[in-house]
Amino acid sequence: MKSKLAKVLFWFGTIGVLVTSACKKDPQASVQPILPPVESMQMLDLSSMGADIQKSTYLNIRYAKAVLAVWHNALTVDFAWQLAAFKLASSQKVVRVEDNKWTWTYTVQVGALQSDIVLTAWFVGQVIHWEMTVNNEKRLEGTSTSGQANGTWMFYKNSATAYMSVVWAYNASDKTGKVTYKKIDPSDVDSDSYLIMTITNQTTDSDVTFKCYHKSISSSIDIQWSRKTKAGSYRVNDGAWKFWDNLYKDN
Repeated sequence: MKSKLAKVLFWFGTIGVLVTSACKKDPQASVQPILPPVESMQMLDLSSMGADIQKSTYLNIRYAKAVLAVWHNALTVDFAWQLAAFKLASSQKVVRVEDNKWTWTYTVQVGALQSDIVLTAWFVGQVIHWEMTVNNEKRLEGTSTSGQANGTWMFYKNSATAYMSVVWAYNASDKTGKVTYKKIDPSDVDSDSYLIMTITNQTTDSDVTFKCYHKSISSSIDIQWSRKTKAGSYRVNDGAWKFWDNLYKDN
């Protein structure tokens, strides 16, 4: 009799433990996700670098700017909605719609056009997952660590076609980091092309570097630039470096 009673008590105790465990909420369920920094997706804009450089003595910086403009335009033109919406998200009201799920709902205007934005975030362990829809179409998804030190993005041309992936790391305290952009749409002749942007806190030499690879022309281009002195250089396919000075003239 004692043996049977002990078994009954054991099973009741086991069931109680299971029920208690099942009822425990995810510890992240009530934690509001923190938005990743804008630097996680925004390419450094060097379009104003050397504004008046049409003379033949400015060939080197003109070449470097043309290379970077291809990537900058892909982000600021092709994905203008995602960038504009993400920049605005921090000033919008966030709503906890259910345990472990948060949304930012607002409108964004680019030029004369206005779109409805829904940015959603949820935790999976210590990783925050993100998804943005523009007029009910998925146009952005990604991940970030709870400490906002690194993560990923995926830009969509439409809900079914992922066009560009981004892998990022950023140190907010000294504003240094590394962002890798890669074209991944298989229908694009430049799919697998990439640009790696690295920003350091060097004070004497180049503090910004870019490494670009264009698959369609099998070309690899390295660009170095100093935000302090404005001088820089580039090379193609590991060839000789070509320089410009602090006045943007060929050096």
